[in-house]
Amino acid sequence: MSHEILQTGLQLAKQAVEADTSKQYTLASQLYEQAILNLKLAIVSEKDPSRNALVKTKIEEYTNRNKFIKNLASSSSSTSTGVGGNSNNSNAIFNFPSIPSSVSPSVANVTYHQQILI
Repeated sequence: MSHEILQTGLQLAKQAVEADTSKQYTLASQLYEQAILNLKLAIVSEKDPSRNALVKTKIEEYTNRNKFIKNLASSSSSTSTGVGGNSNNSNAIFNFPSIPSSVSPSVANVTYHQQILI
């Protein structure tokens, strides 16, 4: 795995999680997109299947969260302009992905006997 691309992807993911946690959703979305791109580029050259699987799992997690905050942003902008019907959705049921808990730059050092939480 290209170590520099992986480290850049992980740093961007960390910044995205921080922005997401502080409810800066536009910035978080942009950072998630950049992180996902870097992580996808990093796995292209990876030969270790366990590392590939771990990074692919994180890519999926970040992608799901990014889709959710994009939908959240678009629905909040449409309800604030009066488009989209009733803004009082007290009966709505939401099934949304959680904010990723953390990002670990040590994913590049994963061995078969380690479990790294990103």
